[in-house]
Amino acid sequence: MTNWEKFHLQISKYYLYPEKSKVVEGLLHDLATKKIIGVEQLPGGTQIKLILTMEDGAKALFKPMRFPREVETLPNHFYFTDFERHVSEIASFHLDKLLGYRRTPPCVGRKVNISEEFYPLVEPDLHKTFFISPAGNVCFHGQCTYYCDTSHAICGDPHMLEGSLSIWLPPRNILERKPIRSPWRRSYNKRRKASWETDNYYCINQVKVNPPYDHGRRIYDLMDLVIFDYLTGNMDRHHYDEVFTFGNDSALIHLDHGRG
Repeated sequence: MTNWEKFHLQISKYYLYPEKSKVVEGLLHDLATKKIIGVEQLPGGTQIKLILTMEDGAKALFKPMRFPREVETLPNHFYFTDFERHVSEIASFHLDKLLGYRRTPPCVGRKVNISEEFYPLVEPDLHKTFFISPAGNVCFHGQCTYYCDTSHAICGDPHMLEGSLSIWLPPRNILERKPIRSPWRRSYNKRRKASWETDNYYCINQVKVNPPYDHGRRIYDLMDLVIFDYLTGNMDRHHYDEVFTFGNDSALIHLDHGRG
């Protein structure tokens, strides 16, 4: 049995993997070293993300590096216009583990050769977005809602590209889950604030009086996630993932930390 299959079997009601899991150590090594045999673009979203298939059958989400680590978010940028950072995904996994949550899928950094590991495997729609930049670097931009054009291309140096790889969770028909709109979602409007930003009693009057926040552990799990997002600087938590496979009062899954 492969490490990714063992990882899937370890998922439980309260965490994705147990404390001191040796399976996770092996899984991270596999994600960083196994041969890539499939590359496809993840549909939807504002920025390009790829689903990679490894030689052992594992699937992982690849988020590419757009700019160096030391480049900070521009102070005049709104949270909903910022680029995703692959290092935020990696750091979030480790912080989630250190805090004892263990609700973020294992994630590791990896350098890939775009020309040798991606280009021969991509589908036609993605294939036609590849080009050579004026600097002689191999680039591609894929297809997505906002940042998938020549001016926002992902480029190698000249062929090598760094990114994050997060293990893919089991299919939804096995690990039943769905995204739930966060009551502390931002307005995503440059002129309007969300209700919770202007109402000091929002939590008491608008959240805790309604299910599922009026009983059980949901409100506490959501507070864990809010604190986690504060520590990582993630202002883009518009939804969270609820799991149904293990019955009511399951812990939330912490996904999508690219804007941290």
